[in-house]
Parts: sequence; structure tokens; C-alpha cells
Amino acid sequence: MSFSSGTFTLVAGNPVTTGTVISSTWANNTLSDIATGLSTCVLKDGTQTITANLPMSAFKLTGLGAGAAVGDSLRYEQVFTT
Repeated sequence: MSFSSGTFTLVAGNPVTTGTVISSTWANNTLSDIATGLSTCVLKDGTQTITANLPMSAFKLTGLGAGAAVGDSLRYEQVFTT
């Protein structure tokens, strides 16, 4: 797949230059790669459901809202003040 680790790389044959005949194989492979990349993104508006664990590579989740109901995530200070 051309989309990995937050970087999208166009498949071979891109970019197309003037005077080049575009084949259906090239176009279909390129569009399929773009569709796969867009379909596997996490969207910041929350409309995409997470389908696997997200490794954080030693980074932190910041700006987390306070948990208010069963099943919510808790902020660090909530664990030690309740």
C-alpha cells in the first residue's frame, strides 16, 4: 500500500507528464491506492471508527476530557482524586 505511517507515496508512473498515454491499469491502481489510504485514516471529526489498537510509540494522549460515565477514559488526576 502506498499509504503507511502517515505518508502517502504515489504508485509508479506518477506523476503523469504531458503527452503520456494513461492506461486503465495505471489509473485503477493509483485510484485504488488513494481509496485504501483514505479508508484507513483516523478522521479528526470522529466519524471514522477505530478498528485496532493504536500504538503510541511512547507519545502521550493529551487534552483528554474528564471521564463522566462508565466506560469513559480517565485523566491521570481523576485516578488519584476519587
